[in-house]
Amino acid sequence: MHSHHSHSGEFCRHAKSTLEEVTERASTLGFTHFHLSEHIPRELPEQLYPEEEEAGLTPAQLEATFRAYLTKARALQMHYAQNSPSMHILVGCETENIASPQSLDFLSRVLSPDGTSTGQLPPPCVGLGVVDYMVGSVHHAHGIPIDFDADTFHKAIAYGAAQHAGGYATLLHAYLDAQLEVLDRLRPEVVGHFDLYRLFAPNAPWVSGNEGDALRAKLERNIRFAASYGALFEANSSAFRKGWDGETYPGREILRMIRSVHGRIALSDDSHGVQQVALNYHRLRDYLADEGVDEICTFRLAARTGAPSVAARLAAPFSTSAVASLATPATERPAKMKKFKIYRWNPDHPTEKPKMQTYEIDLNKTGPMVLDALIKIKNEVDPTLSFRRSCREGICGSCAMNIDGVNTLACLCRIDRDKSNSNIYPLPHMHVVKDLVPDLTQFYKQYRSIQPYLQPASAPPEGREYRQSPEERRRLDGLYECILCACCSTSCPSYWWNQDEYLGPAVLMQAYRWMADSRDAAGEERRRKLENTFSLYRCHTIFNCTRTCPKGLNPAKAIAQIKKDMAMGPPASAAERPLQAP
Repeated sequence: MHSHHSHSGEFCRHAKSTLEEVTERASTLGFTHFHLSEHIPRELPEQLYPEEEEAGLTPAQLEATFRAYLTKARALQMHYAQNSPSMHILVGCETENIASPQSLDFLSRVLSPDGTSTGQLPPPCVGLGVVDYMVGSVHHAHGIPIDFDADTFHKAIAYGAAQHAGGYATLLHAYLDAQLEVLDRLRPEVVGHFDLYRLFAPNAPWVSGNEGDALRAKLERNIRFAASYGALFEANSSAFRKGWDGETYPGREILRMIRSVHGRIALSDDSHGVQQVALNYHRLRDYLADEGVDEICTFRLAARTGAPSVAARLAAPFSTSAVASLATPATERPAKMKKFKIYRWNPDHPTEKPKMQTYEIDLNKTGPMVLDALIKIKNEVDPTLSFRRSCREGICGSCAMNIDGVNTLACLCRIDRDKSNSNIYPLPHMHVVKDLVPDLTQFYKQYRSIQPYLQPASAPPEGREYRQSPEERRRLDGLYECILCACCSTSCPSYWWNQDEYLGPAVLMQAYRWMADSRDAAGEERRRKLENTFSLYRCHTIFNCTRTCPKGLNPAKAIAQIKKDMAMGPPASAAERPLQAP
């Protein structure tokens, strides 16, 4: 068993038991990894919890208590490394982000070896030599704790309602933005109780309309960001003891979002005393097994030679083989059969018409993504099946295809376990090389036509780069992430009928990516090449491109901006002037 998130009454006012008692309990229960993560102290008196105020504590005392925790935790880590090496202990902390950016500046100072550094360090260096890892958590919105009790939670909602119509929505915006700051600034190895905002409203309906869409986009943004740098998302059993029924952190929908981007899952009991160590792990096991999770991960120190090393904060992640402790092995579960109807056509037999061929596999014996099923079919059932794939991480764009009527990436498309069959086709309205392999020759020819590379006015000084302000760099967000999978272009009716001349959403978005780059000096020439009837103006704002993009980008918005710039001229800025380094 593992836990990446634990507390003791010795160093946390709302917990019980000493640190030794908590770790001893974990060892007795057979934990192989039990990691310690006391709270970072708060900086200001107004940030204290009611229980801390009642005890007459000050921020300075909290900081001293935290440093005492670090000393004792290191001693316990050394003890178990020397005397009970079967249980690994990492010394970590749980973050706070109450007031931005002051809270994270304060955290950086507290976690500096000398306790004085206030500069902004690169994320992997925050806490270097002080902690082995971090649990990246947010417990506040608008500076108000949302997890202390129901009264403070509703106080945070009321505060949001006073600032903006829709107090719960405002709370969610504040929480998700604060969470992204923690992820971006600190790169925590573990993301703590991702959806803590649901603690006192586990069944609250999601915000509707455009506001709900914007919040969902922030959820996806945070999940993708954490997954991109390799964070583990904790499956936290503590919500069960707090009254939740049927699910815990993360909730089912969010867990599915995490898994859709190949986010990795870790276990946490978030224990606050010996009675809570491994509490409700059987329910956590059943919950995750029901969602198809069959692999969990944990951390251990990257360098372990006898005594623990703190030469680097980042501990090394690895997949555990103890899957049976999480879920019943697939061989013991009843078969979950599903049919995949797949488009087949062989160019070696050109007179034969394309057909749909059905394959049936046991979902309990394959991974959660459609690409996993395709690989299983090719490896174990029919080696003649052809499709492209490479990274399996939503990065290369190779496995683009039409799955149940939607253009998407097979590696990011989760198998719908509730449907008895799925239909898989190659990208529509493209020549087919074989089976699910489309001919992208024309697509790449169009991409080359926009000259997708930087064209500065002059070379920078030798050994230097072109300077670009953070604001100028942010103009490229939502543009440079395109992976040229062609999902958007092949979903566009205008592209279906005019792809010989209409460039299509993907290529046009990439054209705008270079027009918007402050380092590029060829914007006028790039726009001039689009001054014809077909290259740009066959876009009729159908928005299929935006709806289908597996990376969540908005090609339609980029195309609209090109049209605006063509009609009115580009915005008055330095966008056309390369900024050279001195």
